[in-house]
Parts: sequence; C-alpha cells; structure tokens
Amino acid sequence: MDQISKDALAPLQDHRNLFSLSRSVTYLNHGSVGAVPYHSRSIDIHQCSMKSDPYMAWALRQLAGFIGAEPQDVVFVENATAGTNAVLKSLQLGPQDVVLTISLAYTVVTITLNCIQDLHGAAVHEIEIPLPTTSAEIVRQFELYFEMTDVIPTVAVFDHITSVSALVLPVELDMKTLDPDFYVTNCNKWLFTPRGCALLYVKRKHHRKISPLSTSYGYGHSLQAQFLFPGTHDRSLYLTTPAGLKFYQSVAHATMPRNRALLLLTANFLAQTANGHLLTDGDPDMLALMATIALPKITSSTAIQRVPVHQYRSMALCPIPLSAQHPDWVDYLPLTDPRSVEPEGGAKMSAEVLAAALHKTLRELYGIEVSCYVVDGQVAIRISVQSYNRADEFVALAMAMVEIQETEGGDGEVDRDEMKEVVDVYLADAAEIDARVL
Repeated sequence: MDQISKDALAPLQDHRNLFSLSRSVTYLNHGSVGAVPYHSRSIDIHQCSMKSDPYMAWALRQLAGFIGAEPQDVVFVENATAGTNAVLKSLQLGPQDVVLTISLAYTVVTITLNCIQDLHGAAVHEIEIPLPTTSAEIVRQFELYFEMTDVIPTVAVFDHITSVSALVLPVELDMKTLDPDFYVTNCNKWLFTPRGCALLYVKRKHHRKISPLSTSYGYGHSLQAQFLFPGTHDRSLYLTTPAGLKFYQSVAHATMPRNRALLLLTANFLAQTANGHLLTDGDPDMLALMATIALPKITSSTAIQRVPVHQYRSMALCPIPLSAQHPDWVDYLPLTDPRSVEPEGGAKMSAEVLAAALHKTLRELYGIEVSCYVVDGQVAIRISVQSYNRADEFVALAMAMVEIQETEGGDGEVDRDEMKEVVDVYLADAAEIDARVL
C-alpha cells in the first residue's frame, strides 16, 4: 500500500498531520494558496532533471483525463495569472473588439483587461452583478445586457468560482461538455500540488493563435512545445500533479460532502455571530468549499479601536497602491498617504485599510489566517473548509470577530449567554455532520 492509500485511511482528526501546516496558526484560507500534503513534496530527483519529458507527458495525460480533455490541448503554466495573460495577449485584441466580463471577475482578469484596453483600445463591457445574488439573477443580468445592446463580444471571460465573492457559477468542469475556447485554473488550491502549478486548456482550433508570454525554443512548433520550454525553469512542480490528483481522488474527495456541509453551516454561523451577511440570496448551490461574509459593522469606530496602530501603519519602504487583494501591502503605504492617518486623527479609514488591519489583527493577535477583502464597499472575510479544519477553529474566528467589534458601552457588545448558546448549537450540529457524513 502506497502512502496516499494509507493517508485515505487516516481518521478525520488526524488530517492536519497530512499537510505541511504550522501548528501555531489556525489556517482557514485554503482557497487562497492551498495547503500542500507532505507527499506532494517527495519527487524523485531524476524526474526533476531536464530529461523529464516522459514524466511530463504522463502528468499531462493524467490531468487532461481528469478535466475531460485531450492531452494535446492542455499545457502547464506557472499560475492562473500567467495562463490568463497568455491567452488575452495572444488574441491581439484592438479597437474593433469587445471583451465581456462580469463585476465578480478575478481581480487579475480585470487588471489584465484594463491593460489591454489602455494599450490596444479594446472595449471592455462589464455586467454588474448585484449582491447578494443567485444563479438565476446572474442569468437575468446577462439577458438584460443582450436585450440592451446588439454588440457581439469578441471574447467573454468568466470565473468558474469567483475569487473575492467565493461564488460558484453554473459551470461543469468537463471540457467536452462545457466546450470552452480556453480554461485556466490553479492546481495548488483544489488538486493539492505545491504553489506554482496551473493548467491551461486551449481548444484545438486556437493552438496556432496562443503563445506563452516568453518566446523561446518552442516557437513555431506545437502548443505544448512552446509552453514546455519557456527558458530555464524548474518544472518539477508540474510533476507533482499525478500525486496531487491521486490525493484528491483518494483523500479529499471522500471528505468533500462533510466539508461542504460544514461550510454551509459555518457560513451562516459566522454571519450571525459577526453581524454579517452572505453574498448568496438563499442559493446554497453557489457555495462549494468557500464562503464570503460581508461585515457592514467593521468601521473605523469599531474595529480599528482594537487594532494597534503598528499592525496597519509602519515605515514606508516604497509608495505602492494599497490593494485589499494583498493585505500585507498595507505595510508599504507611504506615511503621507491620507489613508494611513491614525484613527485618533479623526479621519475616516477606507475599507481597504480596514480590511488590511483586520487581516493583520486576526493573524498576529489571534493566530488566525483568513482572507479579508472589500466587497461593495464593505469589509468582508472569506473562509475555506478542508478536511483538516475543525468546527472549534471557526468558533475561535467568531469569538475574535466579536471581540474586535465590541466597543465599551456601545451597540457592539454581545450577550455572552446568547453567544454561548449559539456556539453550543453550532458545535453540536458540526459534530452531527462529522458523524453522519463520515
């Protein structure tokens, strides 16, 4: 019996031991960069050499079969950003072209489309999706768009699972059924490979149009030849795909019903205890293993009072824009930036700064790693559930959020007896899920 088969027999309470996770951090952020099983790091050195072509072909066949594609239509890329840029910049879009996307698009997609619009004049049409939403509402917004215009987009770019809002769009992951022109996804989040491994699917008729961002020895040859040799590059990460895929099929897939049931329970629990709301309007099918909870009561008069100034304002190293997509960037805000004014100065803190401050507070004061974003102008947290997560970890997050939002004698105070009752019910329901699903 190999190690992955042994891992599949591990009891749920021991699943954390299967991953290279720090014991000092409560990790609720699998959806951002994943977590690497120990076995995915054990690749034979001869497979990592420049003579790894047979192993690379084998890895591509395994991955292509999993998504219902032919191996010659799938290539490895470093990440979804590289794959997205390779496609959009290869299409040579210009002033005559219209690109259609939605307001829930992955931030990198939006940035790349803005770049193409600025440099080459292609028009970008964005369909606004109001939140909270449902699958039916998203379809309705598309219908309204096409009723109001006779423009036929050259390219349409959609997320399968949205990033910040963590919503699942009604898309089936099978290239033969879905029949997209292109599909790109990171493997580290859901196929348990190390970071830096992603796939790009290209429909056969587009092979000659698409090139990697770096032109190298494969130029003029097949799609796979172009992407396989982008220059000196460590391809060993790609060779972990079969092991990651086997882990998914043997270990993760078996716990998926439990993980999703716990996610739905936890999302509603956190929305209740953290004074928030979900981004789905009663449509559980739009949630998989992530959920985003908007927190309208996180304001400069509540959260920041609990956040030491040094957590969100430090000596500037370089003046770069702050992005809620990268909370750590708050450390590099220039001191002259009006958003870096301390709360006692009377300035209203922007939602981006509040999200960054909340992220740092949860991580550094409470030892909790969770994504903090801005959605519709409000601070929000995004949780993920994997087999290594336990219900008591989300209770710790809920208690931290209660403490952060409390103010002395203000409306933010929570009835502790009522909170205990809610927590007890949640833990009992979570225990029932573990017992029933597993």
